[in-house]
Formats: sequence, C-alpha cells, structure tokens
Amino acid sequence: MMYADDPSLVLSRAYVALNETRKIIKGKKDTISGDKFHVCGGKRKKDKDDYSLERQVTLALRSIRDIIKEDKSFFDDEDKLPAKKQMKKVLADSRAVLADLDTDAQKWDHSDDEDVDNLDGLIDDDDEDDAEEEEEEEEEEEEGDEEGDENEDEEEDDEEGDPDVAPEDDDEEGDEEDDEDGDEEGDDEE
Repeated sequence: MMYADDPSLVLSRAYVALNETRKIIKGKKDTISGDKFHVCGGKRKKDKDDYSLERQVTLALRSIRDIIKEDKSFFDDEDKLPAKKQMKKVLADSRAVLADLDTDAQKWDHSDDEDVDNLDGLIDDDDEDDAEEEEEEEEEEEEGDEEGDENEDEEEDDEEGDPDVAPEDDDEEGDEEDDEDGDEEGDDEE
C-alpha cells in the first residue's frame, strides 16, 4: 500500500492538498455554486450563484491548520457528552449538510473508479518497504556514530596534552624564581 490512512495522515494530506490547490487557483476567478457555498457555511444572497473557490479553499486550509495546531476543536468542553459521542455528532452533522449536494445523478460520497495509485508512477510495495528499512538502518548508524563521538570526546579530555587540562604548579613557581633572579641582578648593578 502506497499510502497509510490513519487519521493524522488524513489531516496532513488534506492540508498539503489544500495548500497546493490554493497555490494553483490563487488569483484566478474560479467559483463554486451557491449550494456548495451554503454547505461551506456561507449565507447565500438571493441573486448570486457563484462564489469564490479560492476563498473557500483558504478558509478550509486555515480551519485544518487550526485543528492540527489544537487552536480549534471538534469537541465542546462545556458539552457533557463524552468526546466519542461528540465526534459522532459532528460527523453526522457534516454528512447531513453534505447531503444537500446530492443529486439524482450523484451522491456527495460517491466513489470514483479512477486508479490514483499510479499517478505518481509505478511504485512497488516491496520498493517502499526496502526504502523504509534503509532509512531505519541509516538512522541507527547515525545514532551509533553520535554515541561513539561522545565517548571519544570524554577520553580525549582526560589526556594531559589537551589545552583544557590545567598546567601543573611547577611551571608557575619557575616563573616566580625568574622574577626574583632578575631583581637580584638589578641590585648588583647599582
């Protein structure tokens, strides 16, 4: 299977698809019908039946981003219903609103028969598994290299020749003796 369908990936896929769609339609005058505008939460005007697609895509993109960032929730904290029941209610309400788009020819949740798996080129599931295994091996090697580097640094810090090791006290005493000798020589000259 080329795509995983867990809920987090469904949201991220919708976000990416809407973001790219917005780039394509930005500045164009593509429109949606009044019925679709109403399903998007808009209030239709009497004499108007075309509304900006770009605006609806932008609003949908913002809404999904807010849900992902947890700035917007499907749940009402003040509602005493458990989260699972609230979620079922939200989804049922969405289905009811989308049912307004149903026609005799097509339902809102129709399924097309188009094979989309090959739109990215032929990808074999085995190739995908091999690529995942290679990535995991590389990550393990990098982690091992980082741990090895940390241990080497600790060993190097213990060596006397390292600049971060304090000099022995003998060198400091030698400097003081040189100063004293210099003063004595100066006394002899006077």
